[in-house]
Amino acid sequence: MGENLNQVARAVIAPGKGIAALDESPNTAEKRFKEVGIPNTPENRRDYRALLVTTPGIERHIGGVILHDETFWQEIDGVPLPAYLLSRGISTIIKVDAGLEPFEGSQTEKVTKRTGLEGIEERLGGYRENGATLTKWRAELNVGEGFPTERCIIANAELLGDYAERSIKAGLVPIVEPEVVSHGLFDARRTYDASAMALEKTFTALRDRGIELNHIILKTNFVTPGEKYQPKLSAEEVAELTLGMFKELVPKEVPGIAFLSGGLSDGESAAFLSAVNQSDRIDVPWILSFSYGRALQREALKAWGWKAENARRAQEIFARKAEIYSAASVGRYGIAQLRVG
Repeated sequence: MGENLNQVARAVIAPGKGIAALDESPNTAEKRFKEVGIPNTPENRRDYRALLVTTPGIERHIGGVILHDETFWQEIDGVPLPAYLLSRGISTIIKVDAGLEPFEGSQTEKVTKRTGLEGIEERLGGYRENGATLTKWRAELNVGEGFPTERCIIANAELLGDYAERSIKAGLVPIVEPEVVSHGLFDARRTYDASAMALEKTFTALRDRGIELNHIILKTNFVTPGEKYQPKLSAEEVAELTLGMFKELVPKEVPGIAFLSGGLSDGESAAFLSAVNQSDRIDVPWILSFSYGRALQREALKAWGWKAENARRAQEIFARKAEIYSAASVGRYGIAQLRVG
């Protein structure tokens, strides 16, 4: 099983391929749909995700799609969605965490809900039997005065370790996601310090459980200043900070790292990804890819606007975004040298 898990991990983020994160919860979908005037109904969520996954040609650039439980059990023209994706050479990844809650009553710090582990073995078995090959669990760490605290980082890391252990036992590759979010007014050093501690504690938790690190994918953030901080960093500066941290803290056994787009603009998401993959700095043992949600979907959702006549245009935009990030994942995005913000 071990060799197969490593193969699955490498295949989903093979050079030139990345992950489409389409796993928004109904509550998160409410926010995204409201921005463009779309009613947040189960039918509209189904239609929107069906629109994206049936986009022609995305299998050239997308190796895996992350789904929410609601979407996992839906069908495309009578075919279960995981089977449909597999027919196009795309892996199904299932989000298994149960969202976030305040950490020890804090107004600022969050921890992934432990309830996501309740009954997880049975759920993982059902997902695997019905076509999933990977899973995802997200931790969110906010940056501010006095936080994230070490206690909060450790609490999230322990949950990531428990989840990853169960996922591997079920024969599914875990995507381990300790995300330091970029909201706020703070410099890149604050992001670096928080991200470095998150990586250190996460890998300690994984090792403590005897997890073979060649069976996981790491999903994490670039090292950037907070979105409200000035001045912005160039793509090259972001790449140097990010790769420097990885070289210090990410074990070489990890097959690959999938960046998340978080609060980044579409241009930043492409430029930063391309910069870390430039040939003059890519002396690293990991595949460096992407697992983007908003950066892939934002323009397509707006173009669709809940109108059938806009479906083709929305798919064209989605396909073009996938192509751009695919090029960036091999260092070929044209404006990687641009100062972005």
